[in-house]
Amino acid sequence: MTNITAKTILVVDDEEELRQTVADELEDLDYRVLTAENGRIGVEVFEREGADLVLLDLMMPEMSGLEVLSRLASTSPDTPVIVVSGTGVIGDAVEALRQGAWDFLLKPINDLSVLAHAVEMALEKARLLTENRAYRERLEQMVAERTQELNQKSAYLEKVNAALKASLDHREVEKRSVEENLLKHIKKFVAPYIAELSRCRLPTDAEAYATILETNINNIVSDFSQTISTKYLDFTPTEVRIADLIRDGKETTEIAGILKLSPASIHWYRKRIRKKLGLKDQKINLYVYLNSLTP
Repeated sequence: MTNITAKTILVVDDEEELRQTVADELEDLDYRVLTAENGRIGVEVFEREGADLVLLDLMMPEMSGLEVLSRLASTSPDTPVIVVSGTGVIGDAVEALRQGAWDFLLKPINDLSVLAHAVEMALEKARLLTENRAYRERLEQMVAERTQELNQKSAYLEKVNAALKASLDHREVEKRSVEENLLKHIKKFVAPYIAELSRCRLPTDAEAYATILETNINNIVSDFSQTISTKYLDFTPTEVRIADLIRDGKETTEIAGILKLSPASIHWYRKRIRKKLGLKDQKINLYVYLNSLTP
């Protein structure tokens, strides 16, 4: 009984005796053997049932071995083909090798062990090529998967970095807004009263304390004034944030995204800022002007 898991070999030869002898020898070696008496039938059998290896005679009626080889090379280039050639057609055997045949044997085949060895070597070579191709494909797939994974991680890190930067920008804007509001309130609600207090007649101790208070307040105002332009003093907290973001080179759409406002609102605030800075109807770049105010 033929082993259904055995390799299948197709023997295509118009010499019935040789075809049967080769088939018997291969079946004894536990191969599954298919036979065809000419090239046309050989192609039909191969297309219908397939084969792991083809033993192919070159000189046959209806379709020559070279024609069969051409068909097999186009439809199943990985299938090993061993050509069987008589001594008078060595040139055809060389041409067959050039067109993709894996090996050739000379007729008559007197030593069937030579045939068995050629078949075994061709099948082993085919197995190694298949495994090597599968390994390369797995390797390429692994590389593609790792590349995709790295790209995903890189994209995630870029998003995280962008979020952190936006958060830091937002906190910096809030910090500046607090400082500017504090400076504005000190100048509006504290400094005038200290100035009036210094003009009042006070006891010596009270006058000394008033002087210390005025000095400390002036130091605070001076420290803030080194980082905050007095041009910002009339800005609302939102206008302060937008002015800082403009000064940092942010575009209208970026600012809108950071402050969760619409681009139209940002355009409106930009007009208000230009008006408060005295730039209304002037062809002065707001980004350049704001940066010129930075100490």
